Amino acid sequence: MLAEERRRQIIALLNSRGSIQVSELSSSFNVTEETIRRDLDILNGKNLLKRTHGGAVALQRRHEVPFDVRKQANIEEKRQIAAKAARLVEPGDTVFLDISSTAMFLA
Repeated sequence: MLAEERRRQIIALLNSRGSIQVSELSSSFNVTEETIRRDLDILNGKNLLKRTHGGAVALQRRHEVPFDVRKQANIEEKRQIAAKAARLVEPGDTVFLDISSTAMFLA
């Protein structure tokens, strides 16, 4: 697994659970605790989590989860929504899309 993918999964875990331990992440991803500590330090530096002794906690933020994380969630449901929406578009129609992860599937 690439480091970026592992970091995205760490953020997703934190967002669903609220906190996580270095040892648990190390076992889950089958990498050393030093690798996980580096990952957490990098994510902390990007202000995507709060580093704690022995692990990390999710930030209590008002803004959205990063797009790279959102686009990996509920993929099948997004495909179904996009397929239904696409059937409503006729030749000559103009469609405006926002920057949502669901709209990406329609595009």
